[in-house]
Amino acid sequence: MNELPLRDDLRGETPYGAPQLDVPVALNVNENPYPPSPSLISDVAAAVAAVTGSLNRYPDREASALRADLAGYLAEFERVSFDSSMIWAANGSNEVMHQLLLAFGGPGRTVLGFAGSFYAYEGLDLLLDAFARLAPARPDVAVLLLGGGPQEQALRERAAALGVAGRVIFAGRVPHQDVNRYYDLIDVLVYPRHRMRLTELVTPLKPLEAMAQGRIVLASDVGGHLELVRHRENGYLFAAGDVDALARAIVDVLDRREEWPRIARTARAYVETERNWTVSVARYEPIYRRLAAGAGRVGLAESRQA
Repeated sequence: MNELPLRDDLRGETPYGAPQLDVPVALNVNENPYPPSPSLISDVAAAVAAVTGSLNRYPDREASALRADLAGYLAEFERVSFDSSMIWAANGSNEVMHQLLLAFGGPGRTVLGFAGSFYAYEGLDLLLDAFARLAPARPDVAVLLLGGGPQEQALRERAAALGVAGRVIFAGRVPHQDVNRYYDLIDVLVYPRHRMRLTELVTPLKPLEAMAQGRIVLASDVGGHLELVRHRENGYLFAAGDVDALARAIVDVLDRREEWPRIARTARAYVETERNWTVSVARYEPIYRRLAAGAGRVGLAESRQA
């Protein structure tokens, strides 16, 4: 080692991982030159034999015992009727995300996704029907559904009946801190709400959340979506309730990948400039001013009549 540019005090030394101290007595706990005693070997073997039968490459991923204990605690201290079936256990293993990525992500794969609650008005039945129509011609496309709700079982059964269950994954409800990781697997977020009074009048937050992350959004043209999505400007629209229109729209959006970077940037900018608190609150100011002025005139008229 003398040919290396070492400090003078290191020349002639021999490299060794353990510290070399000049002390009267040295005990190296990192290495043991003595074999284990027969009694130790016997004890270790007996202990291993006792637990080997219960070892499992895949332990209780449902966390049954933990959920039962937590349910008992909640029932006792919160004085409510509670059981383990009402508690969802999240598996935070990287293996799950790895398998999702292998199955649905990466080059040559396209993922349609939805994130939210599985209510009938969300139109996920329409998404499955449209996907079943385009699936034979687009083997590269899959569907990832995040969330849960009263329609989940019906949607699972519908996917099976349509013959696309193998290409539709129900990821369930995921912890808030993991949502972005799932979003990263999705190419196009689809929000196919059915047309009804609620969807015409209520502006949903989930598409806005996706747009804020610069994601591609395809939404039905109900009133709530029209307040957010401008076709081929910051997202895409299709005729609500029309499965053929949705199937055509999906194919069209997938064929317009060259537009996606511009659409994503515009969507993000739209949220930042038009959907912030300052702008939102400012829209209400003239309304309240008119209401206040009208109330003042009514009060003045009543006082004169009195």
